[in-house]
Amino acid sequence: MAVSQPMQMPLADGCVSKLTAEDERPSRPVPPDGPRPQNLPSRHRPAKAATGGNPAVGVDSAAISSVEVYSAEDCCSKCIEGLCETSTLASLVERAKYEFAIPESVRLDLAFGDRQFGQDDLLKHLGDLGVHEGSILSFEMRQSELFDVAVTSLAGQRFVVKSLMPELRLGELVSLAEEAMSLHDEEASLIMGSQALVDMSRTLGELGIGSGCELMALKRLRPRGTCPTCCSGISASCDVTIGATHEGWGRRWNRCQYNCKRCGSEILNGEPVNACHRCKCFWHRSCKIARLPATSC
Repeated sequence: MAVSQPMQMPLADGCVSKLTAEDERPSRPVPPDGPRPQNLPSRHRPAKAATGGNPAVGVDSAAISSVEVYSAEDCCSKCIEGLCETSTLASLVERAKYEFAIPESVRLDLAFGDRQFGQDDLLKHLGDLGVHEGSILSFEMRQSELFDVAVTSLAGQRFVVKSLMPELRLGELVSLAEEAMSLHDEEASLIMGSQALVDMSRTLGELGIGSGCELMALKRLRPRGTCPTCCSGISASCDVTIGATHEGWGRRWNRCQYNCKRCGSEILNGEPVNACHRCKCFWHRSCKIARLPATSC
């Protein structure tokens, strides 16, 4: 049986080179008794610690890729990401409020298994609380306790607005106070201590209004710049007198007599009223406090 021999190729200097199946690469000889090099280049690149693209998670921090928070009120859960075991419980509560669109003023207490977290646990790390990757936490919205607020006018009259909640906005409290004070042509401005409450979008909890709070109400006339006849305020003027306006309209001086277009009562000379230059009519700023008793229209 013939045995295959390796193929030989002649070289230019008469030597013969053998081609084998493996390509032998030349290597630098190392002395057998000499010291071996210690810093040889490595073919493997060192693996970088995965941070998940979150700059808040360092190389030495144990990342929590996902933590679920379940809402008993909405019957759904949401995944909270971007946390690590060194994150505080307060940061998790803040992210949960953002995901479930819960106002900042509402208190949110998370539960993990049989343990109910409280305000004393907010500054503790999630790792110390046993929260790790895949943990499922839950919360249930607390029913706000209703409370009453007392409102006192400058005349000393005291009114009580009942069944309020901390989530109620200041604008709604003002409307309830005006209803309790039976205001129609006037509006109320609330004062707490020496501070005037002007931001109607803030909640009572944010303003510190709670049970037993005493407020002062300042009444003022409600602007009535809309004409009762044409229902427009484009040609209306406020705080004018019938005499000066009557002359400005070019009418005769001995025919200056007008009645209020709202209540029908006579308007006296020198009494401040509102006027419509298009309809040539007048009406009281407040028919309730007009000098003459108001009659039905």
